[in-house]
Order: sequence, then C-alpha cells, then structure tokens
Amino acid sequence: MIDRLYDGIDEWRDEKAADADYTEQRKANFTPAWEKREKALMFIERERDGVYRKLKNQARYRMEIGELFDIDYEIKNIKRSMVRREECDEAEAKAMFKGASKSQQSTIIREMLLEMPELADYTRIRECSVSEFYPQLRFLEHSAAIDTEEGGDYAA
Repeated sequence: MIDRLYDGIDEWRDEKAADADYTEQRKANFTPAWEKREKALMFIERERDGVYRKLKNQARYRMEIGELFDIDYEIKNIKRSMVRREECDEAEAKAMFKGASKSQQSTIIREMLLEMPELADYTRIRECSVSEFYPQLRFLEHSAAIDTEEGGDYAA
C-alpha cells in the first residue's frame, strides 16, 4: 500500500545547513534539478487521484471561464478550501502537497501542459533548471498567455 503522504525521497540536510557561513548553508541546501523533478513526479504519481486531480480540475475550470491559471495560487487555494470544508486539517493538507513546493511547481505545470496542451493559452512557463527535461515545451517559455485584461500582460 502506498503512503500518500510520503514522496519516497528522504530529506537530506547535513550539519552544514545550520553553519554560520552562508555559503556552506547554500551548498548544504542545494537541490539539483533532477531531484526537484523526481519529487514533483512522485507527487503527481502519488496524488494522481487526490489533490493533483483537483489541481487539474481547477485548471479546466479556469480555461472554461477564460481565466488565467496560476499554479502557486491554485495550490494555496485548494489547501485552504480543503481545510475550510474540513476534509483535513492544515498539517494533512500540507503533507498532501509534499513535492509540490515552489521549486517543484515548474515540473508540475509542464506535466500538466503535456496532459492538457490547451492549458498553454491560459498559463505561462519560464525557463528554469527543469527546462532541459522538457525540450518539447521550450517554445512556450518565452510566450505569453492570453491577455484577459486591457493592457495587462500575464506574468506567471
């Protein structure tokens, strides 16, 4: 049985993470791009029928009503609504989204774009460390999503 709250990658931080020297702290807390991608893919697989499905449903809803989809906002919104509807408490909501933190959201949105290509008109991705894993989406990295407000450009 899969534990939905465990993403399979143990946290790694050695004693240097609390070192007084900030360069040592940064080196100890560095996460390579492949590991960020792994965590995000594990989140997607673990939550395919859970909160990842809710995230995709929210993307479909935003496209349906012609609004822009911002993954960071939607994750926070889903967490708040789950707690408000008493589906879970805050700690459980946070645990369900383990693997969907800021550094993994670039992978998640790219995976969503592969599953729902029409989402490209309603969101924007930027060049980042995981871009190399998605060469087929490179053309989207410098494009803008639809402009739904007068004179306003969407910045993801």
